[in-house]
Amino acid sequence: MAQWLKAPGLAIAMTGFEYKEIPAYHMQCKKDGVLTLKQLQCFQCECTANVDSMSDEVYSVVRLNGNIKWFCDKCVKNLDKLNDVNASIKTKLEETDLGLLNKSIDEISKSLDEKVNAISANHVAIKSQLDSIECTSGKKLNQEISGLKSEMMRSFASVVSTEVKQSAKIINEDLKNVRKTLNDVADAKEREANAMLFRLGEGLDDKDRVIKMIAKLTDDTVNGKNILKVFRLGKRGKRVVRPILIKFDDVKSKEYFFTNLYKLRSLNDDFAHVKLSHDLTVDQRKELKRILDDAKARETNCKEIFLYRVRGEVGRWKIVKFPAKKESN
Repeated sequence: MAQWLKAPGLAIAMTGFEYKEIPAYHMQCKKDGVLTLKQLQCFQCECTANVDSMSDEVYSVVRLNGNIKWFCDKCVKNLDKLNDVNASIKTKLEETDLGLLNKSIDEISKSLDEKVNAISANHVAIKSQLDSIECTSGKKLNQEISGLKSEMMRSFASVVSTEVKQSAKIINEDLKNVRKTLNDVADAKEREANAMLFRLGEGLDDKDRVIKMIAKLTDDTVNGKNILKVFRLGKRGKRVVRPILIKFDDVKSKEYFFTNLYKLRSLNDDFAHVKLSHDLTVDQRKELKRILDDAKARETNCKEIFLYRVRGEVGRWKIVKFPAKKESN
């Protein structure tokens, strides 16, 4: 903070700088007239004064340092009065601040007393409510616990009943699926040694003709002894040739017969155009039809000359691809 330094005919505010006295007649404020080379402006009244007698060193320090303030004689005289005024103002401000502080403390104390009284009143009310709750809470709590137990029992019974019904439904569905699977397996097993013959004209001697045809194709390896039944399926019709079901005594006899089917073309006209197949279940026929349709679609979409045929044992069919020139059928 700058320190005000005063001497006869000198008034300079300095911080850490030495000063030299300046004659008073050089410190008079000047508003009009010709200015000399050395001149300073009063910091207070902003009037300009000639300071020719001021040494160049002091003049340079005052001019070049903003923390040094220069005052004219008139303004220096007014500084004492200003200091007295400042002291008076400071005293009054201190007295005012003290009064406001005391008043603020009184208001805060009063507010705290009111809040403490309000808290005490709330404490009394809460204690009264707690005493009332203690008297009635036991009975009410027992009632609520009993109601909760009843609700839990009802909910538990409902959940158990629902789960049991769902489990029973799932088990029934599983049993149906297992039963169907077992029936399908038994049905397929029963049909395993059967063969179906199509397009053979109907007559009274169907059985004899079929047995003779089988014996001839197998060189009598499979004959009447190996054939259990031969009969037509469905009702007789004038325009419909019913298929014939052939039941062999075992799967080997049927398979041996099927390995010699290529000889059918060498037989008479009655058997020249017949077709034979396995006796399939409903699901097996659906599966075979799906695979046959797939093979047909592949052959239609094939850009090269290839044939697609279904081969394999019953229930294990697969599509085989080979060049058309190598087709055996």
